[in-house]
Amino acid sequence: MVIYMDNLPAHLQRRWFRTAEAAEYLEHVTGVPHAPATLEGWRVRPPKGGGPEFHKVGRCVTYYREQLDRFAQRRVGAPITSTSEAGHAHL
Repeated sequence: MVIYMDNLPAHLQRRWFRTAEAAEYLEHVTGVPHAPATLEGWRVRPPKGGGPEFHKVGRCVTYYREQLDRFAQRRVGAPITSTSEAGHAHL
């Protein structure tokens, strides 16, 4: 997955994000909406495969762009030519 920084809004070209910005960044990168509440939920009850890694700075939660990129790559997965190849497509 190639991410073109110049296609992102200026506020999404930083190295780290708060939760709402991380959700917006993931939507720009994957094309799939991610609600801030979904990221918050993954922090306390991770699904199979888990959410993106995050950091705590005092009470603030931050996500680094590189970690969001790795998470997005895992979520998108490898390209397939038919949904039967993977059993079913998922995002």
